[in-house]
Amino acid sequence: MEHKFLNRTQKISISQVNFKEYFEFYREFISPYLFDYTLEDNTKIIVKFHEDNFPHLLGLHKLETFKKFKKSTELNNEILKNNITIRKIEIAERNTLNNIELRDRLTYFPVLRTLLENTTSVLRYDLNIIWNSKIEFSFLLRSNKITILVYLAVKEIKGNTRVCVPVSFLVDRNDRFSKMKLEELKIKSLSIIKK
Repeated sequence: MEHKFLNRTQKISISQVNFKEYFEFYREFISPYLFDYTLEDNTKIIVKFHEDNFPHLLGLHKLETFKKFKKSTELNNEILKNNITIRKIEIAERNTLNNIELRDRLTYFPVLRTLLENTTSVLRYDLNIIWNSKIEFSFLLRSNKITILVYLAVKEIKGNTRVCVPVSFLVDRNDRFSKMKLEELKIKSLSIIKK
């Protein structure tokens, strides 16, 4: 199992962002697996990815250029045909890449597998603390191995065994979630299971 994004701990330059390469990486090294975490309080979280999550994790759904796509599979197909590139986004939406949040998502996306394999703790969502968030999530997964604080926000979709789907990929330059004093739970164990 070799790929240039495996074990990556740093961002890439915006000029190196290649959506087709990202999607192929996601399809081969992320979406075919379940990431089964046991927390220090014995809570189980199983993170399950789908190919349809891909554009959302990158934040592509927020761009005007892609609002014409009704389904993420259509967007993924356009990415695979190389019809969607960072250059085309720069031309179509002039100031979009000045948005630091989107730029961070795009340039740090290659660390996603490293984050999943090296999650050190999770922050548990608490409605009493985060009541005005745009993102609805159950847990924030984080790793100390990445050069900057990166989170994967996941949301519970089923009851007892906590099956979660990814809802956002966040770069936290200001450590805002840690400062909120959310409950932090250490990871006791991780199993990566092929679906």
